[in-house]
Amino acid sequence: MSEIERRQTSSLDGSTATAMPDAAPAQASDGLVGQMISDRYRVESLLGQGGMGAVYLVEHVLMRKRLALKVLHAEMVRNPEIVARFEREAMAAAHIDHPNVAAATDFGRLPDGAFFLVLEYVEGTSLAAALRAAAFSPERAIAIARQIASAMVRAHELGIIHRDLKPDNVMLVDKPGARDVVKVLDFGIAKLSDGVFPAGRTPSAAAITRAGSIYGTPEYMAPEQALGERVDARSDLYALGAILYEMLTGRPPFRGKNAVETQRQVIEDEPTPPSRLNAMVPRDLETICLKCLHKEPHLRYADAAALAADLHHFLGGEAIAARPEGRLARLVRRVRRRPVQSTLVAAVTLLTAALLGGGLWLISDGAAAARKIETEQAATERAADTDLREMVQWMRKASWPEARNALERAKSRLG
Repeated sequence: MSEIERRQTSSLDGSTATAMPDAAPAQASDGLVGQMISDRYRVESLLGQGGMGAVYLVEHVLMRKRLALKVLHAEMVRNPEIVARFEREAMAAAHIDHPNVAAATDFGRLPDGAFFLVLEYVEGTSLAAALRAAAFSPERAIAIARQIASAMVRAHELGIIHRDLKPDNVMLVDKPGARDVVKVLDFGIAKLSDGVFPAGRTPSAAAITRAGSIYGTPEYMAPEQALGERVDARSDLYALGAILYEMLTGRPPFRGKNAVETQRQVIEDEPTPPSRLNAMVPRDLETICLKCLHKEPHLRYADAAALAADLHHFLGGEAIAARPEGRLARLVRRVRRRPVQSTLVAAVTLLTAALLGGGLWLISDGAAAARKIETEQAATERAADTDLREMVQWMRKASWPEARNALERAKSRLG
């Protein structure tokens, strides 16, 4: 399967939602090829398929335009969560009229009851594939990030939060005179405000936004999203910061040995400054990136427009609004996140320094106390990791109350 076909198809396999139920793979079928859909779409070929549906290349016979047709397998109609996800992708992509968003143009049902969605056919390369192929210059990274930010400005104005921005959901298209034109894809797990839905269409939204459900991709989800808490537009800005970080360094800010470990890192750890991984990253660009990646949403950019403005200022050689975070500010944030452990470590450090002339036994006791604190902290983190693993297991079984309880235990341990 080509890169184009893989990206047009991948949003049908359920992989972008960690709480999405598994779907049994369907048998490969080109049964729609040659047929006419809704008297205007002639199906030319099967591009590919996933567990939940298939994607076809079609031609609008009246407009002579090539489009992509996503079709849910008929048996998936019985799953309200999958249908809700399909509906919200259609509504979000149809409402965001922006050159950097792959547009949806039609939505309907086939005679067998299966839903279909007609989308712009994007011919290009995914950002994920481009990152695997070559290192990015800071200039190329900024150009791509600006376009994604511009798309998010429009989406957020409409009350649409993507919730799964990642390199796989960004296509790069080369056009005459323009390289790396961005197309943002897959609004299947987007959060939509009530104003986006026509009257009477809001019930399906509940099927995909259960309390405590965690949707997204761990490497790019914001800490509040990893904790199953309320998300807003600033959660997308975190994801955009993670994408910018990867374009600058060749790796996402956090990546553990598994999804649970990655989520723990997202919640607890601070990202390594990009310039330590790539000395070519300018200081102001690093400041922009790290501002997007703050654990606390209120410390990120207020909105996508502010981020886009700083990227524009940087490209123009002008001063940016963001300021690098000092060591004291980082210490304060650490104390707020882990007040007990941080206070004890600070107390032991200060006591040892104050009584340094009193004898080596004081230093020894202080060091022992510090080691004890570190040991207890490690034990707490291991326990929280176990809770998060249990949460994932309960989620796979659709046992939402148990999953929520495991999440709350982990949160209470981490403080």
